Amino acid sequence: MEGPKFNTNNHAVKRILREAREMQKNPSPDFVTEPLADNIFEWYFAIRGPPQTEFEGLLSGVTFSEQSA
Repeated sequence: MEGPKFNTNNHAVKRILREAREMQKNPSPDFVTEPLADNIFEWYFAIRGPPQTEFEGLLSGVTFSEQSA
């Protein structure tokens, strides 16, 4: 199996991985967010529909990434 394609010694990478682990340990009932497996600088985010509304059970998601200037 191939290892990660990012530098795990980089401070930004370490922080992103630490925050992703924290979100996995303490998931929100309102949303889901996680970095993509092939690019940790690109994230998937989805919000859950509120209970007792027509949106209950709906999971609406987007992918976003950090863009450098």
